[in-house]
Amino acid sequence: MNAGYRFTTLTRFIRSALVLCALLIAVLQPAFAGGTPKPQTPVLTLSKASSIDTVQSGVPFSFTLNYTCSSANSPANNVVITDTLPVPLRNGGVTLIGNAQVASTSYNAVTGVAVFTMVNPLPAGSAGSVQINLMFPEGITPNLTVACNKATMSSSNAGSVTSIVRAGEFGTITTAPE
Repeated sequence: MNAGYRFTTLTRFIRSALVLCALLIAVLQPAFAGGTPKPQTPVLTLSKASSIDTVQSGVPFSFTLNYTCSSANSPANNVVITDTLPVPLRNGGVTLIGNAQVASTSYNAVTGVAVFTMVNPLPAGSAGSVQINLMFPEGITPNLTVACNKATMSSSNAGSVTSIVRAGEFGTITTAPE
């Protein structure tokens, strides 16, 4: 073999090795870069429970909505928990109780919509509960009236989740004869 051929082969090998190294660096650099971790999309969860299964008209009870915003490093933006109360419960002295992560609450007795607007952004790793105190109006709610409803937690960057309370499950409220 002549020296020119060896030099050309060696040059090609070095170029190929350099290109391979550059590709490996480009692919592996983000994994070893350190610094700020890549943002994760927050995951919302919502569950709902009632303080009692069967209640007489005019006796107060509550719905508790437990929520989480799971993420190692990304908050949830514009988070709102909405609960549309069934007709028999809309005018029974509804009060909303928030916590330190609730910026504001509102209730519309005509539509039955209870709204908890969370602080913005809701920090990653947040968890808590909010409460709706209510009752079946005394004297106008028939015995054995069943109230089923759902609540929704939504965010502009984490989507939404719904917690539905169905007949026969804990959280479904039935009026009892007096």
